[in-house]
Amino acid sequence: MRTFVIDGNKIVTQGCVMVDGALLRYDVEVQDEVSIAGNIYKGRVTNLNKEKSIGFIDIGLAKKGMINFKDVAGDVHLVAGQDVLVQVISDPYEEKGAKLTTELSFQGKYLVLFSGSSNVGISKKIDSAEKKKFLVDKVKAFIGDKAYIGAVIRTEAANASLDALADEFQSLMNQLTAALQYRVLGNAPRLIREQKGFLEQYNKLFNPEEDRWLTNDQLIYDYCVGLWGKKTVQYYAGHELFDYAGCKGEIDEIRGYKLPLPSGGELVVDYTEACVVIDVNSGKQRQKPVSADVLFDTNCEAMKKTRWLLEKADISGAIIVDLINMNSAQKKQQLLDRAKMIFSGSDCYVVGISALGFLEITRKRGAKPAYKIFEYQRPLDGSMYYEPNMLYYLTRFVNEVRRMSVHHSGKQFKFFATSAFIESLHAYGLVLSDGFFYENHEIEVELIEDDTLAHYYKITY
Repeated sequence: MRTFVIDGNKIVTQGCVMVDGALLRYDVEVQDEVSIAGNIYKGRVTNLNKEKSIGFIDIGLAKKGMINFKDVAGDVHLVAGQDVLVQVISDPYEEKGAKLTTELSFQGKYLVLFSGSSNVGISKKIDSAEKKKFLVDKVKAFIGDKAYIGAVIRTEAANASLDALADEFQSLMNQLTAALQYRVLGNAPRLIREQKGFLEQYNKLFNPEEDRWLTNDQLIYDYCVGLWGKKTVQYYAGHELFDYAGCKGEIDEIRGYKLPLPSGGELVVDYTEACVVIDVNSGKQRQKPVSADVLFDTNCEAMKKTRWLLEKADISGAIIVDLINMNSAQKKQQLLDRAKMIFSGSDCYVVGISALGFLEITRKRGAKPAYKIFEYQRPLDGSMYYEPNMLYYLTRFVNEVRRMSVHHSGKQFKFFATSAFIESLHAYGLVLSDGFFYENHEIEVELIEDDTLAHYYKITY
């Protein structure tokens, strides 16, 4: 069974999907910083740099989008001045525009349909070779003689009926056909299709017969009840939501500065401007002589944990992993082979292991990751966790008021808070000008200014 957990308020929405108690994915969105990843635009090619194999496309945003020639599908040829349909791979970032592809993709519960290629892939998590062949043959039959149409068959398709699979294929095909019509219709630049946030993505994954929703936000609760009914949706504000759902430990690890390894070693994570650096420490093993085999196993543990962190925390760009040095050339080659095996099936690319023992990895940018939204600061007190920014504590504050309204009698609560924090609470409308809580106008929050506080606010009863 999967549990879809949504922690929401007026500023930040955090979500996670749990499968049998383990974290499958974690997402964060800031309400006034909506991601455009997945959006489809009709753009105009402004110029091409053949030496660097990149092109620039005006899609109507402040910064022109960038496309790598390898992301140009087989049925598209870029020419300066021409109009072209593109989909956003990753959001604009600092001085760079959005990263684009001409391969348009449409995601469903069972299938991902895309243009520009005739390949049909299938999830590696489907174990049965017979089931794989059956599904691939059926999807190829659905596609028929349609040129440059491909698909990826998702894990959920293994348990879908043939009718459900056919219905979803037709729905996705209708969406793709409607988008492709804009190759000849309308002027550029223009938005053709807007990708909704992760809440919409969760709805595509949700199975009302097996899964459940859990949220602490009344608006999200009402929205989900309207779609799925009260039997599968639970509202809970009495405690920290992620703790109640059983995923707080893993989400805290995502914010970890030091991540423990099973053998006693640890990863130490540093977010820099140019890249993310992960140092592998052998931990307790440093206290005694350690064999090359043990160091090799520790490095493998570190690479598995690194993959977990990159995927769950949505870390992208250049990643440098400072592995425990292996003096033997043979061991280094074995380590590289194991790295490629560990990261296979992920969206990470293993570049190699440098002469200094650095494992170099790249991962495509997607949505803005939590460490950038919450602006993690390196701890000064030896803490296991990075110190996040005020945005994080505003979310904590909302959840504290929710919890107190359930577990404590009375309608007025006192908080000591810094002047900057009080200003933000009013600016975002979390505490109204008359002192009442934005979600429940019967709850009054008394804010007492105290600029000596280290973490923005504290509670008194």
